[in-house]
Amino acid sequence: MSIRETSRFVDEPDDDFELSLDLVASVLREQFPQIARCSIQFLESGWSYDAYLVDESLVFRFPRHAGVARDLDRQERVLAFVGSAVGASVGIPKSVLRGAPSARFPYCFTAHEYIAGDQAWSVEVTPELATDIGRALTRVHSIDVSAAEAAGVRASTESSRFVFEQLRREVSEVPAMEAAVPGPYQWLAAGPVVPNDPGGPPRLVHGDLLPRHIIVNRANGRLAGILDWEPVLSDPALDFSYLVYCGPLSFVRRAVNAYEVPVDAAFLERTIFLGRMRSLAWVAGSVRSGWGPTPYMRFLNNAFEDDQE
Repeated sequence: MSIRETSRFVDEPDDDFELSLDLVASVLREQFPQIARCSIQFLESGWSYDAYLVDESLVFRFPRHAGVARDLDRQERVLAFVGSAVGASVGIPKSVLRGAPSARFPYCFTAHEYIAGDQAWSVEVTPELATDIGRALTRVHSIDVSAAEAAGVRASTESSRFVFEQLRREVSEVPAMEAAVPGPYQWLAAGPVVPNDPGGPPRLVHGDLLPRHIIVNRANGRLAGILDWEPVLSDPALDFSYLVYCGPLSFVRRAVNAYEVPVDAAFLERTIFLGRMRSLAWVAGSVRSGWGPTPYMRFLNNAFEDDQE
């Protein structure tokens, strides 16, 4: 499942730049002749970047359009700050090379060290992985907010109520959802109680903790790294809400149980609520686009599971 295939079904910008293996090889040959380039492998393509693995050691990320390229300096500064603040306990990509605009490719681009492993939605997740994620998010969410702001991390203004209303509109625009997923659709139509917004301070959160950004060690199933950071200052429940894409609510609860940052009374309730809203919106996007909901039904089933571990 590619990044592009799961990027919230949004339209690509008009200045979207298309790459190929041959073009990437020529750009690297021109700017980094010291790299052997014995192998160049296309990894994934998303709304923001195309990613290529070179010599099994470097991942080159090429901005797909001008908006991403303009924000590259801030993104790199924030990534370096997060990596430095968290330390070696969480595998975070470290940028090691930067390419310049050229006749072959119009934007600056970067390379970071490769973190080997599998994306979390391509493996059978384990309780140990949930514990690892909870502990990793403890380190991330404990980063000093003032230092994060100074590094360029921005505050989010999205409350639980805002997210709820936005996602409810997305689902309501797809009448076929009622027949496709009757149980979750009725849950939404009945007007679920929106949990309270967090009582504590905002914290630095990953911002897009989808399973494709969680890298799992192939040998032992433990957390190897976290990729593609889009940090904002917000409710830490936002990061945990993405975990319904990895596994059932028992997985989410185990991650929360391993979390050591003080939380408000509605934290778990808000996590599950946002996970349900996100998964409903993904299925609605797949129905609206004509792809069909089948690849995304497991996310919805995870979010509406009624276990009580």
